[in-house]
This record gives sequence, structure tokens and C-alpha cells, in this order.
Amino acid sequence: MIITWYGEGCFKVQAGEVTLKTDPFEKADTGLTTPYFNADVTLHSRCPLGPEERKKLVSGANSGSLIYSPGEYELKGITIRGVQLKHDNEEFLDTAYTIQWGDVRLGYLGHIDNVKDNARLLEMFTDIDILFVPVSAPYLEAGDAATLVNQIAPKIAIPMYYAVKGLSRKADDVSAFLKEFGVSPEVQDKLTTKKKDIDQHEETQVVVLKALSEN
Repeated sequence: MIITWYGEGCFKVQAGEVTLKTDPFEKADTGLTTPYFNADVTLHSRCPLGPEERKKLVSGANSGSLIYSPGEYELKGITIRGVQLKHDNEEFLDTAYTIQWGDVRLGYLGHIDNVKDNARLLEMFTDIDILFVPVSAPYLEAGDAATLVNQIAPKIAIPMYYAVKGLSRKADDVSAFLKEFGVSPEVQDKLTTKKKDIDQHEETQVVVLKALSEN
């Protein structure tokens, strides 16, 4: 499995001939270079509730199958389960996903913004090999992100939604989360791993990836 990060919540996850994309974005919305790559499956963790905005999201999918809401899905040999996140925002439906891909189990937390009232999420996010977690406001702040990672206890945690060069919105640097978690890993261009390597980690390993869409 090969994982690359484009900034914000956009990851390209490849295993064999199948590619998964998470939360793609446009430069106009983020200041970062739009990630252009084809995917067999695209996950959106935030879906507008307005019909016109939702239509735009669906029509903007340029390839593959699109998932943007809670439920259970079987696509390209991947089993995906989505659970609705609780928040006070009435403009969006936010979803977190577990992704069973062969013998590797991924957890994608999307736009989660609190660590309260998430019993159902924690029930679902068990035995996670690789967890993608936001680590800066307006989503999880560094301390809350560290708390949630400790609760889920994945083998590998990959931070997302933090400040990178060119990002137009205000965000904290990843260093705040790393300090809370008590680690200082080197930045990697990509993560290449397989199940037997993942299982060697007795404690959660934090992997910080370079944002390929930095300007």
C-alpha cells in the first residue's frame, strides 16, 4: 500500500491496481494546487445539505465511484463503512469512514471537530491499522487529536488538516500535535507499507507526510 498526501484531507491510497482518493479540493477554496489524479473510489467526508451544493459535489467527481454519506459500501474489493459525526453545523453532513482493504484496516476521521459523544464512532473504529486524523482547528485541536488517537490506538496515525505552505485558511502547524503526542518524526514524501510491517508496531507510530500540493 502506498499513501501520498496532497494537503488538507486529500490522500491518494494505492494497493495493487486500485486507487482511493479522499476529500479532493479546488485551489480556489484552499490556495493549494488542485490534486489531479484518477481514482477508482472517491470519499467525501463532508457533504453539503443544500441540493444545489450537493449536485455540484456529485457532478464534480471526475472518475470512479463516489461515496459521500454514512452507510456500507463494497467497491473494487474494498469494504467501506461510514458513520455520521455529531456537530453543530447545519450546513453539512459529516461522515467518518472505516476502510477494510484486504488485510489492512484504515480509519478516516474527516472533519471531526470534537471528542465528545462519539461512542458509536469509537465502537466502529476498532483494530485500526492506519488512522487519518485532523490536528488543527477548526477541526480537532492538537490536544483533542492526541486524545482521540490514544483512544483509537491505531498502529499508524497520519495527521491532516494543518498548516502547509500556500494554504489560504488559518491553521496550526503540525508541531503542536506532535508535541502533544510526544514524538518528532521526520517528514516523508510518501508511506509505503504492508500488513506485516504495520503489525510490527507495538505502539502508535506517527507518520508525517509532505503535502504534494504546497505552493
